[in-house]
Parts: sequence; structure tokens; C-alpha cells
Amino acid sequence: SLIVDVCFSAFIMFVLTFVLTGYFIERRFAIAFSVILSIPVAMIAYKKITEKKKTVATKKIEREKIDAMNAELSLYTQTEINDLFFKAFNKGGFNPTRKNGAIYINAKKDVVLIRYGESGAKKTDVVKAFNLTSANSKAYLLSPSFSDELLSFIDRFSGSVVAVNDKKVFEFLDNLNCIPKSKFPAPVAPQTKERLKAAFFDRKKAKNFFLFGFLFLIMSIFVNL
Repeated sequence: SLIVDVCFSAFIMFVLTFVLTGYFIERRFAIAFSVILSIPVAMIAYKKITEKKKTVATKKIEREKIDAMNAELSLYTQTEINDLFFKAFNKGGFNPTRKNGAIYINAKKDVVLIRYGESGAKKTDVVKAFNLTSANSKAYLLSPSFSDELLSFIDRFSGSVVAVNDKKVFEFLDNLNCIPKSKFPAPVAPQTKERLKAAFFDRKKAKNFFLFGFLFLIMSIFVNL
């Protein structure tokens, strides 16, 4: 797809330049000028498309890792989850302590309440987190996601309760090398000759190959004029 997109950008630039310059200069010079101008366009398109694809690929990989973390934490008991985050906070130098099913950090001022699983955080968890706070302290509620309704409810507490989604949780655990390990690792399927052959003759790739060849065929017609 990258080659097709780059060639298509160069082809469009070639055609536009040829049409505009063909009325003012000789055809051979118009073709040469169009080819010369389409080359830097192809280089710029390659750079832009490559950067965009890398960004998309990076976000996709990160999302997959986050989803894997959420899946693992959903299999943990609340005690196991608290143990994991207690270890992470201790490793990060937050001097954590445990009380009332929550974790206290920063010299027992701020409280962390973790709610993972199918249901995630609820309004009752927000109220509980707020009740565990004291003056000039905050409660951090960790959950895979928060609905708009729940976020609006959290806003009523004037910053005393902070919603922490799975992306921020992943960044925190990943920086401390505390990503939960899989309890039930999936078996890795070996690469067979049949699977490699099927990937090579994938029909989805035929469309790109055809478009790539068609563009070169059209450009060769212009060059031979």
C-alpha cells in the first residue's frame, strides 16, 4: 500500500504538470519536466505516509498491549490487583500503605482505589474514594474506562477524585516494569509452509499489485509519446 500511495501521488503530479506545461513547451520537455517534478513529490509523499503509518502502527501496538493488560487484570482478584499496584507504588518510591481496601501514597495523604473487571468503576466507588480522602488530599480511581455519565459525576467533587484510565495505568506500570504477567499464556502457533503460501497468494494484495502495474503502464504511455 505504501508503494501504491507513493506512485499514485507521483502519477497525479506528473499528469497535472504535463497538462499545464504541455500547452507552452514542447511535449518532450513537458514530459521531462513532469518526471523531474514528480520525483520530489514522491519522496515527500513517501516520508509523510511512512511517518503516518509508523504513528498508526505505534498506537495500534500500544492499544493491543493496553487491552492485554486489561484482560489480565480482569482475571486477577482484588487482592492480587492491590498487591500488584502496591509493589509498583513501592518501586516508584511512593511509600505506600494499605487501609480499607485501598492504597495510600505520598505520606498517607492521597488514596488510590483500583476497580478492574467487567463492571469497572461505579458511582459507589467514586463516593467511597471521596470518603477516604482527607483535607488537601486526592483520591485516584483507576479503571479501564469511564463513561461520560461517570466522568460528569466525578466532576462534582471539584478535583478531589481523579479518574485514571487504562492508558495512564499502562504508562505507569510500564515505566516501572510492573506490567502483569499472563496467567494463561496463549499457545504460539508454528509457522507452516501452508500458512506462508497462503499469505503469499493473499487475494487482498492482488488489488495493490494491479494498481501499481496499471500506474506504470499509464506513465509508460506518456513517456513513449
